[in-house]
Amino acid sequence: MTKQNMDFIKRNSMLENLDYHQDRNLYCEKKSLTNEATVEIFFVNRLLTDLGYKDKNIKAKESIDKVVIAKGSKKISYKPDYIIVEKKSPLLVIDAKAPNEKIADYIEQCAHYCLLLNRSKKSVKYFLLTNGLKTALYKWDEDEPIFELNFEDFYIGGTKYEQFRILLSLNEIKNNNTESEEEKERTITLKKINKEDAQKIFKGCHKYIWNTEKRGANSAFIEFVKLIFLKLWNDRKLHELYKSDEDGNLKIPVTANTFSVKWLESRESEMLNPMNDIQFKDLMNHIQDDIDKNKKKQIFDVDDKINLKPTTIKGVLKKLEGFDLFGIDEDLNGRLFETFLNATMRGASLGQYFTPRSIVLLGTLLADLKVSETHIDKVLDGSCGTGGFLIEALTIMRNKVRENKSYSRETKIELIRKISNENIYGIDAAKDPNLSRIARINMYLHGDGGSHIYFGDGLEKNIEVDKSDSRIIQIETEDMRNFMKPNSFDVVITNPPFSMWYELTDESQAKVLKKYELIKHDGTIKLRNRLRGSAMFIERYFDLLKPGGKLISIIDETVLSSADYNYVREFVRCNFIIRAVISLHGDAFQMASARVKTAMVYLEKKKTSNDEQPAAFMYSSVYLGVDDMPVTTKPSKVMEARKMAMKEIETILDNFAKYKRGEKGYWLVEPERLDNRFDVKYCIPMQGRYVKKWKHKGFEVKSLLDVCEPREEIIEPSKDYPNEQFRILTITYAGRCKTEEIRLGNEINYKKMKVVRSGDIVFSEYNTFHGAIGFITEDFDGALASGSYTVVRCFNKEDSMYLWSILRTTEIRADFLTSAIGMGRQTIDWEDIKGVKVPFLSDAKRKEIGKDILNAWIAEKQAQNTVENINTYLHSEFDVESEDSKVRFLAAKPPK
Repeated sequence: MTKQNMDFIKRNSMLENLDYHQDRNLYCEKKSLTNEATVEIFFVNRLLTDLGYKDKNIKAKESIDKVVIAKGSKKISYKPDYIIVEKKSPLLVIDAKAPNEKIADYIEQCAHYCLLLNRSKKSVKYFLLTNGLKTALYKWDEDEPIFELNFEDFYIGGTKYEQFRILLSLNEIKNNNTESEEEKERTITLKKINKEDAQKIFKGCHKYIWNTEKRGANSAFIEFVKLIFLKLWNDRKLHELYKSDEDGNLKIPVTANTFSVKWLESRESEMLNPMNDIQFKDLMNHIQDDIDKNKKKQIFDVDDKINLKPTTIKGVLKKLEGFDLFGIDEDLNGRLFETFLNATMRGASLGQYFTPRSIVLLGTLLADLKVSETHIDKVLDGSCGTGGFLIEALTIMRNKVRENKSYSRETKIELIRKISNENIYGIDAAKDPNLSRIARINMYLHGDGGSHIYFGDGLEKNIEVDKSDSRIIQIETEDMRNFMKPNSFDVVITNPPFSMWYELTDESQAKVLKKYELIKHDGTIKLRNRLRGSAMFIERYFDLLKPGGKLISIIDETVLSSADYNYVREFVRCNFIIRAVISLHGDAFQMASARVKTAMVYLEKKKTSNDEQPAAFMYSSVYLGVDDMPVTTKPSKVMEARKMAMKEIETILDNFAKYKRGEKGYWLVEPERLDNRFDVKYCIPMQGRYVKKWKHKGFEVKSLLDVCEPREEIIEPSKDYPNEQFRILTITYAGRCKTEEIRLGNEINYKKMKVVRSGDIVFSEYNTFHGAIGFITEDFDGALASGSYTVVRCFNKEDSMYLWSILRTTEIRADFLTSAIGMGRQTIDWEDIKGVKVPFLSDAKRKEIGKDILNAWIAEKQAQNTVENINTYLHSEFDVESEDSKVRFLAAKPPK
């Protein structure tokens, strides 16, 4: 194991702080043991139940005969408190004493009693003495104990307790097994796990629960959270007793590994679901104690349990029991839980709650969080999800303290305590799954108390306690109201839901909406019908931030660019300074199945209404978020993507630092450019960036408007040609035309269709950016295209093939993107692209290119005809393309 620097100040996670062995053990609280009777009731009786003894196996004091035994030179009458029997044969003698009595004083009496019982048949194997605080087990004919346990040794996973329990289980004691002695010597090694392997295992476990229990993804996820937390709890206890080897692996006795199939099977005869009834219940008790003492927030319901079948739990144990999930360093536990979330919270069902790590890191670093002895930034995320932004903020702020050489150790400890417990705030309203609870677990494991993560609506300005909520939720809401005051926070870092709307027609939502200035049309009393959640959050954070406070948020670029959101941008201009806008890649949220073009905005709340907008920083990201890949992706590809994302973060931060120093660069946007739109592609126009270079080289440059015009030949096939067959045109990303589908006029859903003719160039409204631009040859003349295609014709027909070629190049397609409408699934039409400029080669070269393309297509068609002719010949010889063969193939064909 690596040793940590002596200056390293460790902030323990909740699992490390839980006091599981001082005031309470598996059976009772220490303060409950006051006399011999309470030792019997609260300790011994529960111990006997735990050992699996039934009523028929237990003879209590009332049914035990007294015998006369020697005590020194005297003879006294004596009987123990319990005798364990099997088929009337005594096996174990137990005597309980008051906590203030020394159990060693009663060894002679117990041993003598066992001697008398064994005169006829030596069936008694052990005697047990306990005063609750000390427990000792002796062989019946020896006066030195073979086991000694203190009160706090009785806990799930305790090595002494687990070995003691195996030795005294009914099967062991009645069969006189020696296996338990051998079991004490056996060891296993829990392997240290890396992130990639952990991700695969977690994903497999989640899928196993999902499939085995026939649960939805959310429900399976919540139950798996409980098991993961329990695994971390068990591994944490092992780390207190055993040390990892130089490879990070943990060697332990077999009996100490209680998160295992072996432990589960050892308890199955006693109860239906031991992992829930013993281990999870024990963990819940300790968590509740910690919550009661420190006023922490709930992470599980008070009466919660693992709602999985024992067979399902056993399957999960098999997958996890051989690994060590609890790390030596404080952040590993949190990183593993993040990996768990990353592996399971994926796709349309849960992926919406997860922000890619590289985006989280950039946003938090841009915030430049402040920590000193006189001031610590107060950080909020009003739609915190699983807590990603808050955890990154927590980590960065703590590291700033640790790395400050001017602070004493005591100062560091106090500052880290304040950061963790007083300066990190989060809210989330998701119920299925309850993300505020998951965020708390995440925060606990990263070393935060989770004290200020709330379940609630981050957009609610007037926070009220709902009397219909549980008492816990009511207390939580009251607590949240006390902290969510205007001008309270220094920094907000957030990723609000993209597609959330509040509608006036919904009574509860209308109550929230009417508190917002944005709902009013241009400052009048006339109200809008609805507001987008991401726009509402901008106003909400304006209220909560201190003057000069920072808002760093992910936002749908539509809000930054569309005319529909002019009023939102005007609100921003009036109330904030725009410091930065970083456009994110279209696939940045691909793992969340989100088809929305997004950006990260950095806004600073104005200190006075007279503050003027200076120049802003803007950047178009290519790699951020794209490094968030499926678990099946090759590790080398993942590592390369992460490397590129980290490099881009460094580039952005370096350029942003230059911006703050007043330097100029391509990223600088003058304030007047922000009078309309805020999106990067508008504020830093790249369209036509090579025009000067092309002209300098002597090439002619023309706009599309100069070389072609729209051509429309519209028909209504269902009305005018209901029984006529039509070929339906599609265009591939490779720019090739296809008419594989033939429909009757009355089978065409569109009212109007466009007839394409030889020589036309056809643009796909949605996929032009991917290369779906087609040239219509004679083979496709007369085919029909839907309204989602734009059809144009060159003034000079000989330029058509050249134009088709140049329009499909990456630079020109990028110009189309810059001109496009919308920020999600972007579309183009003629009005958008007619100004795009393209370079022209000489007449002779253009004709040569056109001729080469046509010749290539002719050769391709000839090759296709040759293959088809060979197929026809083979059929004529062997009858391999008969109707019967086709029917047979369709009958056996698997699904696509």
